Amino acid sequence: MKYIRQIHLDSPGTRSEHISRVNHSDTPTGSLSESSRTKIVQQITAGTETYCSHSTNGAQAAVVVRTSGLGIKYITTVSDGRETNNLLSLPQY
Repeated sequence: MKYIRQIHLDSPGTRSEHISRVNHSDTPTGSLSESSRTKIVQQITAGTETYCSHSTNGAQAAVVVRTSGLGIKYITTVSDGRETNNLLSLPQY
């Protein structure tokens, strides 16, 4: 299981499709490791459960793989109507 806790956005940096790298851990509070979006997409596709984990508010949501209109695979959270638990609400680095 992976917990994504920080994101890096490429310009223009306004949508989930712009997430290029993430810092994640094996527990909600463990030490961080960096992975590319491609690597995380591969792991989720292979069956690794992955969650967005916000350390300041405790919010979590499942992360899934989607495909953009241009055919690019990206990661996003399962929509549940809460803004506080989505990937774009995580700290950026």
